[in-house]
Amino acid sequence: MSRKDYSCISRIRKRIGKTQGELAKEVGIHQTQLSKYETRKIKNPTHKTIGLIATALGMTIDSLDKACTVG
Repeated sequence: MSRKDYSCISRIRKRIGKTQGELAKEVGIHQTQLSKYETRKIKNPTHKTIGLIATALGMTIDSLDKACTVG
């Protein structure tokens, strides 16, 4: 059974050269909230938030979900 591990956001964010602060500002969330997604302290972000993060990373929701699928 596969699951989503949104800690992959950190890897993708760093690869495109964005800081947590920059990405959080683009998405419209607090940097602390983004940090919690990246460290798996919040494991199930809302679909809306994932969509905003994906867009800010230059991805679709589907491509982000695929990149973050484990198992």
